Amino acid sequence: MTSFGGRGCQVTADNDFGPVVASCARLFDFTLLFEQAILSTIPSAVLLTLAPWRLTSLYLSSQKTGLNWLSVAKPTTILALISSHVVLLVYCAQPNSARTTISIPAAALALAAAVTVLPLSYLEQRRSVRPSTILGCYLALSTILDLPQARTLYLMPGQRHLAATFSAVLTARALLLALEAWGKRQSLIDKYQSLASETTSGIFSRSLFLWMNSLFRRGYSKVIFFADLGPIDNDLGSARVHQRLQDVWTRQDRPVRSPLLRSLWKALRWSILSPVPPRLCYSGFVFAQPFLINRATTYLTQPSHLLEDDVGYGLIGAAACTYVGMAVSTALFKHQLYRHITMVRGALVSLIYTQKLDTTSRSLVSTFGISLLALQIGWVCVMPVAVVFISAILDSMVTMLIGGKVKIWSDAVQQRISLTADILSSMKSVKMLGLANPLYSLIHNERLRELGLQAKFRWSTVWLNTLGNVPPALAPAVTFVTYAIKARLEGSRSLNTSQVFTSLALINLISTPASELLAAFPFAASCLGCVERIQNHLTRPSRQDQRIFTQSRVDISEKKTDSKQSLEVNFACLTQVGISVHDGAHSLLRNINLKFWQNSFTILIGPSGSGKSTLLRAMLSEATYSGTISLCNYRIAYCPQMLWLFTGTIRQNICGLEPGPVDEDWYRSVLYSCALDPVLLALPHGDATRVEGQSSSLSGGQKQRIILARALYQRPQLLLLDDILSALDLRTEVHIMNQLSGADGLLSKLGATVILATHTYRWETLADSVITLDGAGNAMQNLDSRRPETALIMDSIPVGGHLLASGPSDSAEAEQVNSNFNPDEIPPRESVPSQHGSDFGDYAFYFKTEILNWWTADNGSDEAKWLPLYLAMAIGNAVMYGCTVWTMFLKLVPQSAANLHRILLDVVMNAPYSFFTSSDIGTILNRFSQDMTLVESQLPTGVLCTLMYFFWAIGSLALISLGSSWMALTISVVFIILYCVQRSDILALYGDSKGTTQLEVSLGAIARTKEFSLTTPSERKPVAEASVDRSWPNRGQIEIRDVSAHYTKDKGALSNITLLIRAGEKIGLCGQSGSGKSSLLSVILRLLEPSSGSITIDGVDLANIHHKMLRERLVSIPQDTFLMQHTVRFNLDSRAAHDDVAMITALSKVSLWPLLEKRGGLEAKCTSELLSQGQKQLFSLARALLRKERASGDRHVSGGVVLLDEATSNIDMTTDAMMQRVIRDEFSTYTIMVVALVWIPFLTPTALLYLTKAG
Repeated sequence: MTSFGGRGCQVTADNDFGPVVASCARLFDFTLLFEQAILSTIPSAVLLTLAPWRLTSLYLSSQKTGLNWLSVAKPTTILALISSHVVLLVYCAQPNSARTTISIPAAALALAAAVTVLPLSYLEQRRSVRPSTILGCYLALSTILDLPQARTLYLMPGQRHLAATFSAVLTARALLLALEAWGKRQSLIDKYQSLASETTSGIFSRSLFLWMNSLFRRGYSKVIFFADLGPIDNDLGSARVHQRLQDVWTRQDRPVRSPLLRSLWKALRWSILSPVPPRLCYSGFVFAQPFLINRATTYLTQPSHLLEDDVGYGLIGAAACTYVGMAVSTALFKHQLYRHITMVRGALVSLIYTQKLDTTSRSLVSTFGISLLALQIGWVCVMPVAVVFISAILDSMVTMLIGGKVKIWSDAVQQRISLTADILSSMKSVKMLGLANPLYSLIHNERLRELGLQAKFRWSTVWLNTLGNVPPALAPAVTFVTYAIKARLEGSRSLNTSQVFTSLALINLISTPASELLAAFPFAASCLGCVERIQNHLTRPSRQDQRIFTQSRVDISEKKTDSKQSLEVNFACLTQVGISVHDGAHSLLRNINLKFWQNSFTILIGPSGSGKSTLLRAMLSEATYSGTISLCNYRIAYCPQMLWLFTGTIRQNICGLEPGPVDEDWYRSVLYSCALDPVLLALPHGDATRVEGQSSSLSGGQKQRIILARALYQRPQLLLLDDILSALDLRTEVHIMNQLSGADGLLSKLGATVILATHTYRWETLADSVITLDGAGNAMQNLDSRRPETALIMDSIPVGGHLLASGPSDSAEAEQVNSNFNPDEIPPRESVPSQHGSDFGDYAFYFKTEILNWWTADNGSDEAKWLPLYLAMAIGNAVMYGCTVWTMFLKLVPQSAANLHRILLDVVMNAPYSFFTSSDIGTILNRFSQDMTLVESQLPTGVLCTLMYFFWAIGSLALISLGSSWMALTISVVFIILYCVQRSDILALYGDSKGTTQLEVSLGAIARTKEFSLTTPSERKPVAEASVDRSWPNRGQIEIRDVSAHYTKDKGALSNITLLIRAGEKIGLCGQSGSGKSSLLSVILRLLEPSSGSITIDGVDLANIHHKMLRERLVSIPQDTFLMQHTVRFNLDSRAAHDDVAMITALSKVSLWPLLEKRGGLEAKCTSELLSQGQKQLFSLARALLRKERASGDRHVSGGVVLLDEATSNIDMTTDAMMQRVIRDEFSTYTIMVVALVWIPFLTPTALLYLTKAG
């Protein structure tokens, strides 16, 4: 060891602040005064300042953990720490010890801090769910900062006793640090055992993401699902964040500028600011990088005999601290940033705050970098700024060219997804109508149109990316070339190696943030535009509930009360109510006055489109009205015509998803009253059977009963029923009405007021009042409709002048449904192997760096040789990068996106109907929306980032290996670690951090599309495809021979059906709900493949005809009318085979043209409010008339087959008569099969077929 000067030099040197000690004392060391005043005192002072606040907070909180070994180990270690500090203070007070003017105060302050640790550690252990952050930071920081002082004491002669004591302090502190960092999950009391892993992890575990190791291991060993992620941190809970934002937004003054952003700041300001401290730390490490490079290059350029080992070790330590600090601070910054994004994600700030936080920090980095660069190369430091400035001007010009192109493209995407959703949710009707081919063309053309619109602004994206790469690509070359020219003109010395690489680091410190800013500003502007649109939506006048609520009802739900007394209480009252639709252009109801009494039953009746459903929605305040609506209670239940089931069990659909006990007695009563007991008995899992929302294979009647049961389970006081019995057979309908409205019915027990909107007068005799809407805006209420002799509902009810028997005496309803309700599991995502060409820009960057090294090695001479080559490589970098972006964004991705969508659409359109009944429609729609978006947005970015960073890494590793052959040994270890981390599927869930992760996420979309296409079944192709005539089927003779069909292996739909229907016959199919009526039509249309037997039409076996051709040749009117959010013209004639005259004629025959002509004619968009449910069924008939006209015109067909599946279930009797007349006149030569719950004999059927027990 090098000898030092005398003791006098030691004392004098260590009493100076320094910070570096005088060379006469020690080499490469701090002064003792600096170490004690700064490195030791500051952590202790900070702890003593924060401890009172933390102690108070913990004292007021409850106990979180029980006793364990840490409860003993921590106090024991703290006592040892205090004892060591006492001994150290005693040694410092001795006259022969090396001490400075603040040695004793610093030791006393450290002792006070150690004493404070004792109560703080105890309360943190017992009353916090995670290891102490304040203690962890103090112990780690103080231990690291005291290491130089320990080294100093050992280097000072005669201070071994003081050094040993100080080492004991460090040992005790390090041991206590390990104990404080130990997790407390096992010792948490039961109440807190379910907390998220992140919530119970300490500062070190969160900083290094150690709490995710178990998740990474699971992700590496298997495919993980969301259930494997466990609970999330309490601070990220959506309910809490929503409430905070909602409170602020409610109080926010709307006229101010950007009220939404102001509300976000007020509600989440600490979350917004949380990424700032680690980002500032990262900036500090970045600033240290040029100084480190300068010192390292200066050190390495010295002759070997002058190199000092201590300086070399110090540089190694400084490099480790700098780059580890950059990694950890970046991780903390990203972690806090994405925690904040998670808290406010949903529409707004996932990108806005990313750009906001990055923009502020990077501006500071650029400004400071320019100042440091000026010290190296003088006025030439303005050259990177000039490059950035020119790029910024060009960038802004390109940004202005984008204009509204992005919005037009976004609207096109929304249009395509909306149309796709319409098709997927009505796939049965689509297949019945034979619309697969025209709808395939429509959706694919929409996709091509969308990609064409995308290409218009993708050009701007290419230029923005290219210009964003200009500063890092050209700034170093322009700067060094300018400096070389300046040095040659002035005759000054060129840059040396140390100056060159220091300047290069500083130029990157300027150009890299500038490049990111150039990319961020257009993106941030776009995001702010999104915020503005959301803000405009939120600031629109909200729906005002104009209803008046009173509390005058009599509580009769718990005791019997005379019905006359109940009828004396006015429960709801409508006074001078008027309702207009289509923005006030059409008056639906005018000045109506109605009253509804408590415990009363009212029927609301009228023709299709008269306003029955709209009046019910007005009572819910879901429709705009004038006048006054007053109600006596908030407990209102509504059963709409458009049935809605969510994905879950039948029990959940009735009782809800909220946790809590179920009233089993009431639940069973509701099931019996709604005739659901036979349905559940027929299911393998009863009410635990899972239904897939709207795609469920439950029959329409079964869905209606579940919806009714859901409403009744809530014990409503006002029950609004919108034609909720239309899909039920008469026997089931009688049972439900008897159980609900009988003398001891469920509604009487509740004392509920019931309003039933219906198209039939069947239950008029049971009503306390009947309200008739005449279709001209008037309403008449009849209060004398109830007849005393109808207290008990009979099993046979006169319908349309005829008695319809209730069917066989077997009372057990053999409901047959598809019990295979579990969705098809989408196979796990796997990375699809992909090969891509190299990015030539990265090769240019590599060789450009090498040329710079060669030039400086040549002592900066021979500029004519090196400068053109260096500048050419820099320009090549920028040009090749732009070419790569152009190829990716405008060539490869659009083609691949179109092909993937075509494959996906082809698979879906050819899938059997059974696939849609057992799959979640939302999951299928995600393939068309989310996965397609990933392919066209993240895939090109992911490929570019991966290629760029890959070749950048290769070039960097090559340079490192050339400089130090020993470093090459670590490369394989780094790649193994990277491979293991990237293999974990968890990155696909959190995927943002790396370009490879982004690529993996986008490739996952391709993998899911591939897997979906391979695993989705296809409709059975004909074994021997028959050659049919263009006129087939011209006669319409149907022969069904011993046909059986099954939904699943153990659940049948039809059993040994044999039937001969001669040409031109009219066959009515009747039976209870679920008896197989619609299943028979499905077998004919091959929506349901028969398991045995055969079906022929005009002598042609249907098994030998392609599905699409079969459905196009038959005329079908499905139970659920299919209308897309498109024009009337397209919905009526999707093949564009008819002129306007033919379409108007068809609409006129069903009395719809006068109405549609007022609302936009053939170009009107088919929204949900354009037509009522009954009018939609008339529209289906008009579509069938056009199909018949096309068949007779193009194929010269005079007859055929018409299939009607409850096509008149939602219309009044007058409209029904008109509809039957049109069918009789227009399809007189056709064979007609009609599914009907109640037969009204306008078609004078040849035969009435009654189906029981599933066929």
